[in-house]
Amino acid sequence: MNLKTIHTHLANQWIRINGISNKIKKGLTDFEVENLFGYVYIDHTAGVTLEIV
Repeated sequence: MNLKTIHTHLANQWIRINGISNKIKKGLTDFEVENLFGYVYIDHTAGVTLEIV
């Protein structure tokens, strides 16, 4: 599956990510969780974006 196809499948979808790695946790300074829930959308300036709820 190419990257464009993956973006198309993810866009406008709610997703849950279970078991976040420590590397990702370091970038999420406001969150103290093991799992994430968010909405994926295409921002025409930033590209594929995950809004964490």
